[in-house]
Amino acid sequence: MESLRLRRICAVVVMTAALAGCDGSRSGPGGDAPGTRRVHANGLQLSVQEGPCLAAADALPRETYAVALTATGFALVPCSNRYRRQPFNISVQLLETPPKSTGYRFRYLGAGRIVWYRASHSEEGGSSGFEWDVEAFERVGKRWIHYSEEKLAEDEPDELWEIAQGTRYAPAQ
Repeated sequence: MESLRLRRICAVVVMTAALAGCDGSRSGPGGDAPGTRRVHANGLQLSVQEGPCLAAADALPRETYAVALTATGFALVPCSNRYRRQPFNISVQLLETPPKSTGYRFRYLGAGRIVWYRASHSEEGGSSGFEWDVEAFERVGKRWIHYSEEKLAEDEPDELWEIAQGTRYAPAQ
């Protein structure tokens, strides 16, 4: 009996040591260790925890993404989508002109960065929650970064804010 108890304690100690780097640290945007950094030709920069989309992606300490370039920015697909009944996507685009409306809510991202946003949902989501539509806009000089996410969820989606933390605009000089 004592031997079994000792083996369990050892297993817990080994697992705690193995997960110590994953649990409290944030790699990627805003953390100590950088995520994958993508730079678009228009100057938009994205740092996000990028794939590979492993079979055990749901066991990772935080979401990883498959990132694709678009004409004006990036399209992000969470690796965990393969396990969801209702997959979702996130888009980050650089706008040449100001948006018609930015929304009345705001979120402070740190370092003087403010994102204006609107979040709406329909009651038609069914058993998986509401159909959320979140659009956010960040002014960067004379341009705007447009973030968008559509997701079926019980509560307002928050993946967009992590992506926004790792996004910058640095135009070529």
